[in-house]
Amino acid sequence: EMGMFMEQFHLDILPSNSELVNAKHESDISKILERMDRLALLNGGTSSDGTKVRAGDDDTEARIMPEIRAGLKKGEFVFHIQPRCDLNTRRITGGEALVRWHHGDLGIVSPSAFLAVVEKNGFIVRIDRYLWESVCQALQRRIRENKMLIPISVNVSKTDILVMDVAEYMISL
Repeated sequence: EMGMFMEQFHLDILPSNSELVNAKHESDISKILERMDRLALLNGGTSSDGTKVRAGDDDTEARIMPEIRAGLKKGEFVFHIQPRCDLNTRRITGGEALVRWHHGDLGIVSPSAFLAVVEKNGFIVRIDRYLWESVCQALQRRIRENKMLIPISVNVSKTDILVMDVAEYMISL
């Protein structure tokens, strides 16, 4: 059973080598900003959400947030499980849900390209809630399919703690 679980775990949950290779902060952020510049110029200097954007502007937050908002609406933010293993038994004892942005045009965007921005402006709360709900839905699917469950931990930001009762929200999920 463990062998079958591990095989399925590797297929369904772990990021592939190509996903890991593509997750480079500098190239991801530059691709997003270049795309924002092109979109802004095509839209007459205005992004899709009405935010004024100028090519060459150094205000990264104003330039990247429309892409992040659109990505969240489209369901482009997903989680990958980083396994937690017992070194003595070599068994998987759980996992940690790590957010990834599967951008429609750019592919996988490294968290280092967007987490600082969303943490700074508080949007991390919306991404965290979305991620927590996604993890709960995945666990519920596994229950319905009679598949083995493992504990999955999620990250909680200090902003989450400041703006909501995290324990109450988790219980409601």
